[in-house]
Amino acid sequence: MLDRLKGLQEKHSIIGDVRGGDGLFAVVELVRDRTSRESPSAWPESPAALKRLVRDALQRDVSFAIRGNLILLAPPLVVAEEELSDALTLLDELLAAVHF
Repeated sequence: MLDRLKGLQEKHSIIGDVRGGDGLFAVVELVRDRTSRESPSAWPESPAALKRLVRDALQRDVSFAIRGNLILLAPPLVVAEEELSDALTLLDELLAAVHF
C-alpha cells in the first residue's frame, strides 16, 4: 500500500507527504503547495474538496477517513489485495479532480 501511495505522491502535486506504512496504516497529507507545504484549510477543518472526495468515494462503496487535510488509510486486515488495489485506484481518480 505504501508503495502505491508514494506513486500517487509523485503523480499528484497536492500530496505533500505520505507517512506510515507499518502494516496497513498510512496517512496522506494534502497541501495547497508542495514546496511551502501550505495546508488548504486551517486545522482541524477539512477543505470542501476533500469532503467531496470522501462523499464521492462513499457513493462507490469505499470509505476514506479524514482529519483536517489528512486522509487516514487503515483498511481491515482481512482486505483482499484486489479490494485494496481498487480502493487505491479510486483514490487516484478522485485526487485528480481535487483542486485547492
